[in-house]
Order: sequence, then structure tokens, then C-alpha cells
Amino acid sequence: MDNNNFELLKVVNSNVTSVFNKSTKEFGKQFMFDDNDETCWSSEQGNKNACIQVTFDKNMKVKYFEIVSQGGYCPKVLNYFKFMI
Repeated sequence: MDNNNFELLKVVNSNVTSVFNKSTKEFGKQFMFDDNDETCWSSEQGNKNACIQVTFDKNMKVKYFEIVSQGGYCPKVLNYFKFMI
């Protein structure tokens, strides 16, 4: 694979430290990877140390990953973060 191409890995398992108001049907971890901008996972209100753990479908060296954040209670404003490793 050259530097101009990338491969999206499939998430096969995920865990989170908390869910907003324990409302897993509305804000559960299943919404992190559903490709729908109208849904999301949300951590418990006031939790400044929320964690996400994911397992991918295969082992690969990761060069970067991206996160899309709704920025709290602004569901129509999406922030994109790219983290280089």
C-alpha cells in the first residue's frame, strides 16, 4: 500500500466508559460507527475522562485516525479531528 492510499478498517467490537443518562437506545456505542450524522454516542454529562476502546477486523500499523465530534449540544455542527501517530 503506498502513501497516497488508505484502508478503512472495520470495527468488530467497541467499549465506552459511560453513556449519557444511561440511555443506550438513544446514545449508545452502536451509534459511533453507523455512518449517520444524525446519531451519536454521548458520554455521561460532566465526564471529562470518557474513553473509547475499539477492536478492528485485522492488525495493521495505524498512521492516523480521524474523529468527528458534534461538540456537545450542537448536533448540527460537526468538528473533524485528525490525529497523526
